[in-house]
Amino acid sequence: MSKTIFRPFWSFDVVKTEKWLSEMHAGGYALKKVHFASRLFVFEKVQPAQIFYRIVFDKHTEGTAEIVIQDGAYDPVCCSKKFYVLRTNQAAPAMSPSYDGFLRRNKTIGMVLGYVLLCSGFFYLPIALINGIMLVWVLSDPTYEAIDWTGFLVGLPIFLLWFIPFIWIFLKLRKTNRELEKRCGDTLDLSFTLPKDTLISKNEINRLSKSGQLIKRTKIAWQYAPDKIEIWLEKMAQNGYHLIKLSKLGVSFYFLKGEPRKSKFHIDYQNKTDPAYFNLNKESGWKLFFTSLSRFQNLSVWGQEYKEEPPMFYSDRESQIKHARNFALTYSLFFYPVCILLAFTVIRNLILLNKISLEWMFVLNTVLFIILILELGFFATRTVLYYFRVKKTAKDG
Repeated sequence: MSKTIFRPFWSFDVVKTEKWLSEMHAGGYALKKVHFASRLFVFEKVQPAQIFYRIVFDKHTEGTAEIVIQDGAYDPVCCSKKFYVLRTNQAAPAMSPSYDGFLRRNKTIGMVLGYVLLCSGFFYLPIALINGIMLVWVLSDPTYEAIDWTGFLVGLPIFLLWFIPFIWIFLKLRKTNRELEKRCGDTLDLSFTLPKDTLISKNEINRLSKSGQLIKRTKIAWQYAPDKIEIWLEKMAQNGYHLIKLSKLGVSFYFLKGEPRKSKFHIDYQNKTDPAYFNLNKESGWKLFFTSLSRFQNLSVWGQEYKEEPPMFYSDRESQIKHARNFALTYSLFFYPVCILLAFTVIRNLILLNKISLEWMFVLNTVLFIILILELGFFATRTVLYYFRVKKTAKDG
């Protein structure tokens, strides 16, 4: 007797799926095969037993298990071009496959979902909010002219139907990835990279601020022109104001008054970071003053004092240009499409402007979107100009 179970999101929490397969085997149903494309798990009736399952993801397997378990603890169950399933009767085999493939896969999916959610949030949510307010005003006006609001009234539920599941998947992946990082030994502890000689408590910061020894400077959207902030930080150090930390969100800079020094700073953007990245830079003499919360799309502020020649974060010109190009592409490819979508909304509002009695609401709507277009376009343009400045400097140098 066989049993087939549909499990659509099994790969988003592979550890939980493996436990479920072990529980099924303990209940008398052993996994026979998996239809990975249709997410169907096929079981056959067997004698109950304590069996442990492992699922491996490797997009280079092409149906052949490349991971060889030397002690022969695992037996193969089934495989596909990217997945294969193993099982064993040992609770803790001496050698086990790694979860690294699933971790990389989930992080890639999470990064794509993050971009989709961010774009949707920038574009649709403001439109839904403003249109909702406008709809209330229009319907409360007895002199209003009929407008076709079908697109908004139908579009909002449709938007929520896919937006909410995307949020659930995104949060689910963040949670399970933390578990996989622990199992892969890929947890990141930045305490070994922080400049402990400059770390001070909150009470000490308040005391130094009142005495005038510590100052705070806030910079909005500084990350879109990293080279300008680097020059500003170096000038602050030359004037005797030494960076000790940034706020958690990286908006505010804290400086401690002291003797003038020569310091070199570098704002580094990475698509992905790991412990080796931070450790390598520390061994090269760089101090980490700030790093964003995300391991993907990571932005870090590094600094190093020097006497004569300033240190270089990237030793060759090609690496500098490549780093700046990736930085500019990431932000411009995100902001410019949103600007285009918002521009279409502005055009739509201008077309509808003479069809409704509450013209001022449409004018307000249009003005708000124009401001948003200018703001996002400004951010994207700053990143592109940053790339051209770095490219020119690297070639001139």
